[in-house]
Amino acid sequence: MASRNLRRIDSKKAAKLLETIARQHVFDNANSIFETDDEVSAFGQYRIKKSSTGCIILKRNVAIQETTNLRSALSWCIADKYNLIQLRNNLIKYDHELSRREKDVLYYIHTIKNSQDCDLKNTVLDRLIQCKDRIKCLKKKLDKCINSAKYCQQKGFDNETSRLGF
Repeated sequence: MASRNLRRIDSKKAAKLLETIARQHVFDNANSIFETDDEVSAFGQYRIKKSSTGCIILKRNVAIQETTNLRSALSWCIADKYNLIQLRNNLIKYDHELSRREKDVLYYIHTIKNSQDCDLKNTVLDRLIQCKDRIKCLKKKLDKCINSAKYCQQKGFDNETSRLGF
């Protein structure tokens, strides 16, 4: 009986019904994260577009932030979703400073390779060592922020059943 009714459904109506169900349960879901070729959609309101310099975060189709990698961008979206302002600011701060320090390392290495002056090489080598130490510290801080965002998102999943009343 049911199979006869299904055969009578117009394929366009079936496609629209499937699209409606997918939109409700996947695309507009407050907990869904999915990736296409050049962007990531998160939580039904954020889009992260990959660019040559990093990632651009769009909220409701308005560019609001820029990060150097996808992990930081997705963590920023989680922090914004839960209104964790300090975490959100720290993610951006550490992400940008880490990017800047990594560019400094490349400059220092280039200077050391191309310089003939021993005093200059030694000075730049000292700066390079300090910069690499700072990079290690920044990576730890950034990882800590990312893990905090992951924890907040996981805590939200754990409480999902209690919010639904089950």
